[in-house]
Amino acid sequence: MKRTRRAGFLLLLLSGVCAGQSLRALSEAYQAKPSAASRAALARFAAAQAGNQQGALAQLALAYADLEANRPESAAAAAAKARQTLPQLADYALLLEAQALRKLSPATAAERALQAVARPGLSPVDGQALQTAAWALLESGDAESAVRALQPNLALLSPPSGPALLARSLHAANQLGAAALQYQRVYFDYPLSAEAADAAVALARLREQLGGGYPPALAQDILARARKLISGGAGTRAIAELAQAAGELGGPESDAARVLIGVARYFLNQNQAAVDYLRGLRVATGEADAERLYYLAQGLRRLERFDGGLAIVEQLRSQYPRSEYTLRALVSLADAHLVRNEPERYVPLYASCAGMFPKEVRGGYCHWKLAWNEYLTQRGSAAARLEEHIEKFPRSSKVPAALYFLGRLREKRGDAAVARAYYEAIAARFPGSYYNVQAQRRLTAAPVKQVRPAPATVQYLRLLANDVPKPDFAPDAATRARMGRAGLLARAGLSAWADGELRFGAKTDAKGAALAQALAEMASQRGDHAVAVRGIKALAPEYLSWDLKEAPAGFWKLAFPMPYRATLEKHGAERSIDPNLLAALIRQESEFDPRAVSRAKAVGLTQILPGTGRELSRKLKLGPYRSSMLTTPDTNVRMGAYYLSWLLSSLDGRYDAALAAYNAGKTRAVRWLDWFGHGLEQAEFIECIPFTETRDYIQIVLRNADIYRRLYGGEPVAASAGAGSRMLDSSSGAHTTGGNAAANRHAGGRQAAGAVPFP
Repeated sequence: MKRTRRAGFLLLLLSGVCAGQSLRALSEAYQAKPSAASRAALARFAAAQAGNQQGALAQLALAYADLEANRPESAAAAAAKARQTLPQLADYALLLEAQALRKLSPATAAERALQAVARPGLSPVDGQALQTAAWALLESGDAESAVRALQPNLALLSPPSGPALLARSLHAANQLGAAALQYQRVYFDYPLSAEAADAAVALARLREQLGGGYPPALAQDILARARKLISGGAGTRAIAELAQAAGELGGPESDAARVLIGVARYFLNQNQAAVDYLRGLRVATGEADAERLYYLAQGLRRLERFDGGLAIVEQLRSQYPRSEYTLRALVSLADAHLVRNEPERYVPLYASCAGMFPKEVRGGYCHWKLAWNEYLTQRGSAAARLEEHIEKFPRSSKVPAALYFLGRLREKRGDAAVARAYYEAIAARFPGSYYNVQAQRRLTAAPVKQVRPAPATVQYLRLLANDVPKPDFAPDAATRARMGRAGLLARAGLSAWADGELRFGAKTDAKGAALAQALAEMASQRGDHAVAVRGIKALAPEYLSWDLKEAPAGFWKLAFPMPYRATLEKHGAERSIDPNLLAALIRQESEFDPRAVSRAKAVGLTQILPGTGRELSRKLKLGPYRSSMLTTPDTNVRMGAYYLSWLLSSLDGRYDAALAAYNAGKTRAVRWLDWFGHGLEQAEFIECIPFTETRDYIQIVLRNADIYRRLYGGEPVAASAGAGSRMLDSSSGAHTTGGNAAANRHAGGRQAAGAVPFP
């Protein structure tokens, strides 16, 4: 019954969106190209529908677009009409009216904006309305009222603009001490913002005005600002400020400032200068000295002076055994040797890390590396170490891996009943994981499928009972209200506001799973599949912990869409690549945004670098290369399928290695095959890859491919590591957990891939 009511409500929502298609199209056309003709068309629609909901929505859309087109008088009039006949969206209409009136009548604008904030914290536009009101009050000369509006509602304001506006209001109200404190918050908390630069000017004036009454900056604020400058790429500015601060501060704070000068040089990639400076620096404070030693070790690692780095790490272990910097140094140096495949060096470092920091997340990471090394080297303690990892770190991301390889060990020893218990535990606790795909393959193969799970093992594995709440898609009153408001905004062509309403509701008073599906449905209706996927990830972040049967089929097809199915099938068939795998790769690379651009400037659905695209267009005889080719879905998929096919043919038809090359470059993939690829099954080879990003990427893409197969049909993607295995049995595909928007993900790997010559 709940599922029926939920489906009925969504049909109502979508029917409203469909019924408003013409309005939405008119609204979006005026927003995209604010011409006299596009405005007149929308205005005619509003006049024709005057007095009903459609007309009110058209007035809201007209106000929004008029404001964007700098037509404040008509925007204010349209917003007022919408407000009078559309009470469900009064806050949005009042905000638009206030923003338009700011240019016409600031006092009236403030009144309208404050009306929009009827109950602070219940509307996603409360912060904008408050800031609009404050600006209008300032412009009308009533700074005290601006302060009264903002000060109790600071949590609703968007930083840094909101806190900066409060500082300005306090300054205008002649509350100089309070203004100085608020400007300092902006200056220290948001050092890279334009508001921080304005705050610096205001603080200089206030320092002169207040004299001895000026509130002194706190040492921790000065140091925190420097760290933010360093991490934000403004290390040179940080060095100048720290040099001054080191002379003015005393004791531990001066030590910290002097160490940070060396840290800034490290982040500026001045590695030798950083090493020389930090080696020669002497500080009396323990934590500052630990940080000094950590960055000294990091600089030596970058310079590939590993013996020197090890000596510094040993010093950290001896002098600061409980310091966070000791933990970070152990992990960093161990990882550096892991990437170089030097177990004789990384195993002792991981062992120290696991032993010294048994309760830390990174201590669990180190423990897993030890367990995995014992598994690979076939040591008799491997099973005990894997079980220990599950018991000590039950929330570790490696628990499903530990369960799977425990099952494999038991299978090899002939204990199929215990192996089955491990595999079934993966299915129950980690249904959306790569290792569940592998476990399902084992469960359907003899002899495991012929036995019952071992009772003692089942009892032990109850510790892993899934504590993720089951999804609830039945909307309650608050959820229905959010969905209804979002549906109206979508009909008006105000998609960003519609999405924002649902996101806000998920944070405040509504059910995330239902809102996630509603947002994805609206985004999918307008062809924005990337927003649909991201909406589900954001509003239902635990969705990969659900079994496919625990959510509607429509939800899964929104989370794993296939909007270019004919294109994927055509170019997949041309290159003998499963279209499910292409869809899985695209979901991870671009989330089906055909205009996605990565940090490395890779473009489009399959994320092709322009240089690679130029070469591929020549190989595929596509004619003169144009940059628009990469944002054309059919062409981009054709290029991506060809490139993946070429990688497969270059790497013995191995999907695991080809995906490794797609992410990290073919040179690295070949190296990893040489190191680990022979004699290991697919799951073992992937787990050996030393780059966490690449290892996760392969598992996510293969997991995605399996889900696509179950949703859309088709044969499993190969899971065997054997040479030439392209399409094998249901050992298909896989995943670990999660996966963020990938348009900003694979800079290094894609550059390496783009440099490889094609046959």
